[in-house]
Amino acid sequence: MTPDTIIVPAHGQLSGVGVHLRDRHRLRGSQVLEALDAFFDAGVHLVAPDRELMARAAHLAQHCQLSAFDSAYAAVADTLGCALVTADRRLANALADTVEARAL
Repeated sequence: MTPDTIIVPAHGQLSGVGVHLRDRHRLRGSQVLEALDAFFDAGVHLVAPDRELMARAAHLAQHCQLSAFDSAYAAVADTLGCALVTADRRLANALADTVEARAL
């Protein structure tokens, strides 16, 4: 993988769907599908949860007081030895001493 590869936990695709469905009053069905196509066409790599990843996510959730959702993203980055890049400064700060995280 290259430094600009986007890797997310498998549930990451659900957050995109959720955003689009929440905005359904502004988006037509075809626009939601186009957005989902763009997500996959961007070359996003989904990481399926396994025992190791889930255990790391559970540890991070408890240790850093994160949601299961946020800890899964952090666990993927940590397990793969790469930085978590996020727009969530609170998340990056919570991980400061545990997982390399960069806030945009």
